[in-house]
Amino acid sequence: MNRRQLTLKALTEWERKPFEYGVADCCRFCGHVAQIITGTDHIAAFDYANEDEAKAIIDEHGGLGELVTSVLGEPSDELLDGDPILIRLPGMSDPALAVKLGKEAIALGKSRFIRVGERYWSKGWAL
Repeated sequence: MNRRQLTLKALTEWERKPFEYGVADCCRFCGHVAQIITGTDHIAAFDYANEDEAKAIIDEHGGLGELVTSVLGEPSDELLDGDPILIRLPGMSDPALAVKLGKEAIALGKSRFIRVGERYWSKGWAL
């Protein structure tokens, strides 16, 4: 399977999971996609069960982008389908993670996937 097919497979597998910190949140979502693509569980070392624990791990690293960089290395401009992208949407107090799919990013919303245009992308990491 190519990257697009693997990304779509990962999205299909995730589709019915309701949002819940520590189970089905933006980090777990991107970790799931990354594991389908690379075969590696990049977030296994980060064990959290709720929003407060997730925020503590993020704060410990200096922010969500810095946390991802600590795991995947420096951000890249050469992104492929399935690569994690840091997004900032209007009205969001904190950034979130999404995955690249074509010219959009797919983010995990509270009840469904959200398509995010490039203007809301902050940076991304190549897997």
